[in-house]
Amino acid sequence: MHTFRNASDTTVVFLNVHAPSMGFGRVLRGGGEEEFDQFDPPADGGRPLADAVVCPPYHG
Repeated sequence: MHTFRNASDTTVVFLNVHAPSMGFGRVLRGGGEEEFDQFDPPADGGRPLADAVVCPPYHG
């Protein structure tokens, strides 16, 4: 599950890249089993939010 929020009045586009391909497209098209790049989060919650890098278009 992914959750995204746009708190502004501006149109926003989110690109969710599943790489490397682990059969995700095949599963969406109705073939194969769900064996792709989806994993449970780590028990400790993972990396700190401060490690995230967010850049406006053409600044990354």
